[in-house]
Amino acid sequence: MLRSFARHVGEDKVAKGISLDTCVSFLYGKECRVTQSWFLRYSALKWMFGWAVVRGYMDEIPLPEEQPRRLEHMTPYIYSKAELKLGHVSVETTNIYAEVNLEMKAKALLNCEMKAKKSKKHWRDDKNLMAFLDSL
Repeated sequence: MLRSFARHVGEDKVAKGISLDTCVSFLYGKECRVTQSWFLRYSALKWMFGWAVVRGYMDEIPLPEEQPRRLEHMTPYIYSKAELKLGHVSVETTNIYAEVNLEMKAKALLNCEMKAKKSKKHWRDDKNLMAFLDSL
């Protein structure tokens, strides 16, 4: 990590000549985005610059004061933890969900079948309703 930083800065550069912009460009890398590598690089540089400041090679640490927010580890929200465990109990359990035969497809299609709606009479054809409305 520190060797790649030395190549990025230039191996002939003195410690006091390293700027904040140089460190930021190294931290973000070619992708210009925050990844897990960003945090690894930051911690390595912080340790190195802390060492240099204590020994008098530098006056201050040329790193950004605020770090980007670290993304939280997420588990898929589609499955519950019990369902995830169920799939890993045995290969046979997983194969139940992985293999589909024609009978299973036919049952699934039957469940999707649309039932015809009963035709409703128009409100004008209801004699009781029309009589009530006429009386108003």
